[in-house]
Amino acid sequence: MAPQKETITNSLANVIQVIQLGWKSGVLIVERGEGATFEEGMITFVNGQAVEALTASFNGQKALLWLSSWGTCRYAFIPTQTSEIPSIPAPVSTPTFEQGMTDTRKHPRIPISPLRESAARRQASNGRTGQINSLMPASVVPHLVKSLEESLHRVEQLGLSRQHRRLLLLVDGQRNIADMVRLIGRTQYEIQQLLVDLEQAEIIRS
Repeated sequence: MAPQKETITNSLANVIQVIQLGWKSGVLIVERGEGATFEEGMITFVNGQAVEALTASFNGQKALLWLSSWGTCRYAFIPTQTSEIPSIPAPVSTPTFEQGMTDTRKHPRIPISPLRESAARRQASNGRTGQINSLMPASVVPHLVKSLEESLHRVEQLGLSRQHRRLLLLVDGQRNIADMVRLIGRTQYEIQQLLVDLEQAEIIRS
């Protein structure tokens, strides 16, 4: 699947409404500002219902309300089949949201990292970090090392790409590489490259 082209809107609430009225399923990725003012967020929809929302500062209902207040911004909607969205939580508009969502700040650390091992093997075989010779199992589940806000700040400090930031928003300790491939719309090879970069920057652990 080719990466989705960004579109500019004057009201993100209107975009959200169109998705809801159209009973669409997929991931809405949004961003605004540049440099120090750059903000990014993500909303997951299932049959027009928002089931997950994330920003650097909020998650769940607060994130959805914050994103709905955005005026001019850039967005890309990545359609998915309902069956492709794993572990569908409770809708963010219901009181059961807090039980249905995952707290991205409390992921356990895994002592052995397949991604880090893959990077080490790549360095040993190539003597450089530019290529990945083998794919990790699609079932590998990355976790955040720190809070989402700290992780996004680290990405900005290191000058990593917007694709790194977008992928980081999907790291919730539940989604595996296969899920991310479907939601981001890139190949497993490309997703693994981005994950290895984040792993080497000590932003995530798998």
